[in-house]
Amino acid sequence: MVDPLFILIGFLALIGWAGAIFLYIKTNKVDQGQSSEIRDLERRLTDLLINQMKEVKNSQIKSSESFHGQIKSFTEQTTHLREDLKQIHKKVESV
Repeated sequence: MVDPLFILIGFLALIGWAGAIFLYIKTNKVDQGQSSEIRDLERRLTDLLINQMKEVKNSQIKSSESFHGQIKSFTEQTTHLREDLKQIHKKVESV
């Protein structure tokens, strides 16, 4: 499983590169051929960013589901323990 922090760092790096490319495009005049290549690069970077965002979201969902399952299990076990303690308490009082 990919570490969410690693994904976030990669995501931020891609945003930085996209920003640098955007600034480069805005500050320099380029001919039509270069402009087409830059648009293609922007599309690819956008696709990469979207995929990274999806991975981060899926990772967060899986972590949340796992955490929810652990809390549910803990709650069930605590409830069973409480019921067992009540039964023991009743038996001790009846003696």
